[in-house]
Amino acid sequence: MSTVAAIRKHINAAKFGPPCADDQIAEVEGRLGCRLPGELRELYYAFDGFRGPGNAQYLFPLLKCA
Repeated sequence: MSTVAAIRKHINAAKFGPPCADDQIAEVEGRLGCRLPGELRELYYAFDGFRGPGNAQYLFPLLKCA
């Protein structure tokens, strides 16, 4: 099971942001001066941040963090 599938399965009542585009990820990687790890890229390609139970922020939106 992929990380994305596991998160969608196990984080009940989560609110997922829309997927990130290539240019958004490239912008953040340019600012950081390095490539994001593969699993983190996979998550951002699936959803731009998500909230779990109690509206807790589990993964912050990409461009709001960089």
